[in-house]
Amino acid sequence: MGSARLASLDYIRGLAVLGILAVNAASFAAPMQSANNPTLWPIALSPADLWTWWGIHTFFEAKFYTLFAMLFGISLFLVGQKADSATPFAKHPLTGRLGWLLLFGLIHGALIWWGDILVMYAVTGFVFWRWRTVSGPKLLLWGTVFWVAGSALMASMLFGLKPLYASHPDFASQAQAGVMAQTALMRGNFLHSLSGNLNEWTNGLIFTLILYMPKILGLMMIGLGLFKTGFFEGRYPAWPFIAAGAISLGLIGWQNLLDMRAGFPPGDHEAIYGLANEFLSPLVSLAYALVLMSLARAGSGFTRLLEPVGRMAFTNYLTQSLIMTALFYGGRGLGLFGTMGYVQLMAIVAVIWVAQIIWSPIWLRHFRYGPFEWLWRSLSQRRLVRLRP
Repeated sequence: MGSARLASLDYIRGLAVLGILAVNAASFAAPMQSANNPTLWPIALSPADLWTWWGIHTFFEAKFYTLFAMLFGISLFLVGQKADSATPFAKHPLTGRLGWLLLFGLIHGALIWWGDILVMYAVTGFVFWRWRTVSGPKLLLWGTVFWVAGSALMASMLFGLKPLYASHPDFASQAQAGVMAQTALMRGNFLHSLSGNLNEWTNGLIFTLILYMPKILGLMMIGLGLFKTGFFEGRYPAWPFIAAGAISLGLIGWQNLLDMRAGFPPGDHEAIYGLANEFLSPLVSLAYALVLMSLARAGSGFTRLLEPVGRMAFTNYLTQSLIMTALFYGGRGLGLFGTMGYVQLMAIVAVIWVAQIIWSPIWLRHFRYGPFEWLWRSLSQRRLVRLRP
């Protein structure tokens, strides 16, 4: 478990945090309902916008939070190694780390952006705690069980909602009215956008925790299981995973194409056309990871660009929220909420990607940690951690 392996964790995490922004962009720029279904977008979408939606949902959707959750399970294991089995809960390094992450997540979700994932990771991390000492093969087995069960729970819930769409023929008009109301609120002053964000966050918090926790827990287990069995050291043959990921990507893209050609029908869009993404995304995620590891072994500079981004993933994730809400929320900056299509959004995402790829190594040349990483460590350890190299 040498430095090359640790480097792989950083550049894979770097890819994950950049990829997450491509998926999250729609939820920054439009109401939750619009981000979930393009037919409810506040403005008319062009064919180019729809093809951009297809690209995002084929290559990005569910692929990068999957990687991020796997790596989070590994990070909890590494932090937890600093304490022995007799360490009291209150003094355990994971207690402070997860407790402060939970607080960061509550602030982030309530005051900055409703799509926060930190609360989910913190709560699930406490559940995952006791699984850290389980062997790699058992973690892979139980992680797969939890992932499949969580995906089945999500799919059954979405299929259960289909009759509701059929029994409400005026669903589309009601949903569009809600989108327009939320868009107007988010374009208002600071208090209006703050209220709108808080409403979205509180309405979905418990629901999201219940639905996604089994999947996130399973992914943490799978990530740590792979780590313990040498996946991130290159001990696994790459081609079977890359082949499985490519086949899965083809199925996901085909299903998204059918969805787009059908016009994103309510009920079917959420349930039938989301099945491939729901169940096959981890295979694509692992293929992405192995492609990066292969590039690193070949001496590619691409992974060296991603590595600093991954070392500052917490800072870069929160910075993405600050930048995007400053652009789109009323009272915080430009108030562009509901005014852009997917093509324009991806142009903004690309600019942020370039900025974070440039600024991360510059910062790390002068400091040991990113600013939020340093704050998190200092709070968790109850002392000011040295920031300068």
